[in-house]
Amino acid sequence: MKIIIAEKALKEIAKLGHVASAKILDFLEEMEQNNIDSRSKGKELKGKFRKLWRYRVGDYRVISEIKDDIQIILVVRAGHRRNVYG
Repeated sequence: MKIIIAEKALKEIAKLGHVASAKILDFLEEMEQNNIDSRSKGKELKGKFRKLWRYRVGDYRVISEIKDDIQIILVVRAGHRRNVYG
């Protein structure tokens, strides 16, 4: 499955600092290269974030939309767990 990072999410990842952004990008790269089942690593969100999935990367969260019909994971947000859902 191909992973696409939205421009806004890429900016959020860059603001997290070198170590955190490297961890997140490594996680996403590993998922893409090893063709890991996107649902097995994540959790479906509820409420107003329904249809989005979150992935835990340490204290950080990657919020994504899974598009099965075209085999894409679109990363829409990324940040520290206390800030990312707001």
